[in-house]
Amino acid sequence: MIPKKYKSVTRVDKANVKLFGYYVRVAYDGAIYKPRFFSDKKFKSVQRALVNALTYRDLMEKEIGKVRSEDVVRTKITNSTGYLGVREIMEKQTKNGKVYEWPVFEITSPKRKGDKVRRTRVSINKHGREKALELAAKKRREWEIEVFGDDADLHAGKERVARRIASGSNRKSKSRKKVSK
Repeated sequence: MIPKKYKSVTRVDKANVKLFGYYVRVAYDGAIYKPRFFSDKKFKSVQRALVNALTYRDLMEKEIGKVRSEDVVRTKITNSTGYLGVREIMEKQTKNGKVYEWPVFEITSPKRKGDKVRRTRVSINKHGREKALELAAKKRREWEIEVFGDDADLHAGKERVARRIASGSNRKSKSRKKVSK
């Protein structure tokens, strides 16, 4: 039996319905592309079924433009800054029992398996919102190039690439709404 796990490939062993093989599901940008089952019986062995499943997975990823990686690669931006890996938070520090807080952009590095996540912050008060966001986006981009090399644009996220092509400028982040009591 093969103990190693492979991204997008699932081992199926259902003795009660005599179903043995590998199921390939390539997910990208919220959709699953051409799922396919590779039966041990059809390919005459577990090893051959796995090799064919992995080959099919690699071909599907290449066909849809997904970067071949065993890592989870996020391409959807779910924050208000418009940049993958850059979010706005309130930094807090306690000195002599008094709590101080100020707004910052926190940059999170992309990571490969086994790597530690790196984080750094850029002060909005010190640099101003526009400049701080620009510095944060620049730092994230440096980390993407360091981790992904030539494939950095494929990991950048479709929204950011489309925005870069369309306007060539940074999108302003949504300002925080203050809640009055």
